[in-house]
Amino acid sequence: MFSTMPRKYYQVAAQAFLIMLFAVCVFRAFSQSIVHDEALTW
Repeated sequence: MFSTMPRKYYQVAAQAFLIMLFAVCVFRAFSQSIVHDEALTW
């Protein structure tokens, strides 16, 4: 089932997924502030 797609498509899909994941992490880093109490407990 998976062998019908060329390897290049897997690489493009993996790169797109990682870029979207990184964008979500950056967005959360800017949109959510860390509470001072939370910073001390972790």
